[in-house]
Amino acid sequence: AQNGPLRQVQPAAIIAAAREAGLKPGVYKHKLDLRALEFVLDNRLPQLAWVGISLHGTRATINVV
Repeated sequence: AQNGPLRQVQPAAIIAAAREAGLKPGVYKHKLDLRALEFVLDNRLPQLAWVGISLHGTRATINVV
């Protein structure tokens, strides 16, 4: 089935943009501004409609639409 105008974004592109924005292994999580990171990712990947980042212990989860 055709998805119309929907496009897929490769996970590697999202991870690379997150690293460039400062979300990478070893960063002190209390110094992260998650809303600012979401804004940067949203601007760097304009094909995304929404970006949400959450922390669960030492793991960051990036949700995109």
